[in-house]
Amino acid sequence: MLISPGSLVLDELLAVQDCKAGFPSNVVAYDAVVPFKMRLLERAWKNFEAGRRKDLRPEYDKFCAEQGH
Repeated sequence: MLISPGSLVLDELLAVQDCKAGFPSNVVAYDAVVPFKMRLLERAWKNFEAGRRKDLRPEYDKFCAEQGH
């Protein structure tokens, strides 16, 4: 849950419009935010798996190899 949607937009794994939501600005509605963020992460993962940013794959593979324990 600590992954920034903005970073995923910069990495071209999400579009700006994917991140638009009508949450209140004065409180955090966790019951609404958590499922919304999970959907964003799922969309970003699908875009990654589909090869949207093939140049990110080597770093991902390296991370998995180093952190596989």
